[in-house]
Amino acid sequence: MTDESAVEMSGGSSPDMSRFIFVTGFARGGTSWLRNCIAFHPDVSALPKEMVVFREYTDRNKIIDILSEEVRRIHRDGPRYVTKAPANAPFLGRACRMFPESKFLFILRDPRDVFISHKRSTRKWMSGANSRVWNCMRKIRWYYQGLLDSAGAKNVLAIRYEDLHQNFPATLDRIYRFLELPYDAKLLSHAQEKLNFHAVTGRRTEDRQATARKGVVGDWTHFLARYEACWFRFSHFWTMMMSRHEYNWSPPTYERILAAMAKAGGRSLVPSDRTDGRWDRNSLNILLLHHMDRLSNRRSIRNVIRTAEIDAKMGFASTFCFLPLDDPRYSAVPPAAIARMIQRLQKISSNFCFALHLGDQEQNGSVDASIANHPSFDTRQILARLDQQIDAYAGLGVTFRLGIDNEPTRRPSRVDSRASELLQAEWNSRGLVLFDTVVQPILNTAATTTVTLNDVGGELTVRNARDDGRVDDPNLYRRLPSGALVCFRTHPGISDVRRPICLTQRQYATA
Repeated sequence: MTDESAVEMSGGSSPDMSRFIFVTGFARGGTSWLRNCIAFHPDVSALPKEMVVFREYTDRNKIIDILSEEVRRIHRDGPRYVTKAPANAPFLGRACRMFPESKFLFILRDPRDVFISHKRSTRKWMSGANSRVWNCMRKIRWYYQGLLDSAGAKNVLAIRYEDLHQNFPATLDRIYRFLELPYDAKLLSHAQEKLNFHAVTGRRTEDRQATARKGVVGDWTHFLARYEACWFRFSHFWTMMMSRHEYNWSPPTYERILAAMAKAGGRSLVPSDRTDGRWDRNSLNILLLHHMDRLSNRRSIRNVIRTAEIDAKMGFASTFCFLPLDDPRYSAVPPAAIARMIQRLQKISSNFCFALHLGDQEQNGSVDASIANHPSFDTRQILARLDQQIDAYAGLGVTFRLGIDNEPTRRPSRVDSRASELLQAEWNSRGLVLFDTVVQPILNTAATTTVTLNDVGGELTVRNARDDGRVDDPNLYRRLPSGALVCFRTHPGISDVRRPICLTQRQYATA
């Protein structure tokens, strides 16, 4: 920090409090994430310590002295500083009036998800009273009252966690404009790449001890007990709050998403389209891929059948992608039961198509003409294994038309089988067209835009839908250009298709 800046921040002259950005909001509501998004800007430095100054003090000069001391402590000088503290939320009205030259951001979140984040966490401060709905929400109501007290203040911006989660570029654009920070599309794209939830946490599963426990929208649908839901429904305060900020009781489900696509005029690609790589330039094209990555019991099989019945009811064709019959993930279900399930699928709709996962070849090593004689590879063994897989299903009356070769190799040091000329020739000789290698690139090249939805068992990732609309709203799909492709991948053997779906952070193609 320069000497001049130190004097300015010391409170001895006229400290420039317009350099400060204060983030607050609901506890477990995304304040840390919002602070990090703001600090990502090159002109902003984050104060790592939570500065709970508005709860502790009412004297303007005292607050300035404390903030100035923290800036000196971290030895950082920059045009702007950002600090976050959820505990400041109840005092937002007083704070924004005390410092009209500073900027304040309040991040809201669905109160049901806020409560679940408390209830599911195993961190000590969230146990006991904080894990009971009436106690937890009494605290959150006090926080929300601070936002109500700041109504009309021009230096306060309220944003929803869900908007930052599902429409990151547009929401960060709104934040930077409010803060009067210079930026461009490249900065927003880089922020999306570095600050998405999975990039920040380095995981894709719940960690109940972590600060960022899960980071999804709609987790209340899985963990909110019936009596807790009734508590919210009968709370006048929270029903009014939820209505005001557009939080509803109709979470997305697989059937609702498919119905939205149908209402938007979506045209399902039939089997010949998928094998030939055809599409309709004047329509919204829908590609449904159901991956049978796990069949562990009768419940899994029933869920696959329910999925197929929904598809047929909506008039959609689907592709059901199977693993080899001897895959360990099928060990709990006898081949005869899988055969009966496939026969049932064939009866439900003649537009269903069946594909074989070929990632198994990668586990056994990959081969092409240039390395066919390498001692690490046994070409005959690999080709025999492929034939064995196909023949095992043929014995059950199942003929595959597609090969799915997108399963990542478990031996990254080996050559990817998608480059294998010998294996591709063998697959073609058995009547299989490779979807990921041959068909998908044709469709992606021809489509005006490609949007992907991937449900990995009740958690949906949406990629490249540049819209913050609900995934079960037909308008989300109507706004796509003619000739667009929506690829919807599901895993019906993992979870009940009737369950509501949570949303992971929406992804966008980065520049």
